[in-house]
Amino acid sequence: MNYSKNGSLLAAGVAMAAMAGTATAEPLGLLNGRSADVSRSPDSSVELGAIFGEFDDVDYTHFGGRFNYKVNPLTVVYFDLGQSELEAGRDIDGLAYGLGGFYQMDGILTNTDFGVHASYHRASLEASGFSNEFDINTIMVEALFSGRDPIDQNGNIFWNASLGLNRTGGDGGSDTDLTFSGGVTMGTASGSGEFFGGLLYVDDIAFGAGYRHFLK
Repeated sequence: MNYSKNGSLLAAGVAMAAMAGTATAEPLGLLNGRSADVSRSPDSSVELGAIFGEFDDVDYTHFGGRFNYKVNPLTVVYFDLGQSELEAGRDIDGLAYGLGGFYQMDGILTNTDFGVHASYHRASLEASGFSNEFDINTIMVEALFSGRDPIDQNGNIFWNASLGLNRTGGDGGSDTDLTFSGGVTMGTASGSGEFFGGLLYVDDIAFGAGYRHFLK
């Protein structure tokens, strides 16, 4: 086996370890950053955001966008597209894409909105200096929680949280992790959209933020 192939396999292994560490609230995608109450969602929206973190001493960054569409009063589906980057002694990056959905479950909790979220994401990554690409994919299932009442006096900041499982797989093996996250959403003064931000935690803390624009 030549040096180039060894180096490529090593890069793939490091990347897989890093991506397994990002298993909170949307690996290869954006934060949930939303209420579990689907009735608060418009019929469609677009959002842009980023996630920054360090996992197993590997820096991870994801910039991406998402299109959301409300199928019915209890269900939102979405499509993700973005760029994932890892810094593991050399740059490792590639295009990431995925799809998922949120489903609101009424009558489960008394003072908190509750729902479920499921998604699938995939990325083809390449390390600088190597021609070989390798794939990473993630499957996530989690519970969503959010406050029904605002946490500020102006009435436009709400908390949200998630807890679930994520399976990361690909050319370098697979791993399953417990995931959890928490954050807030804040509506704009014009009511045309909302900002979202929060923290992710598995082995270390990561930060995410973005803006969601309501189309209709």
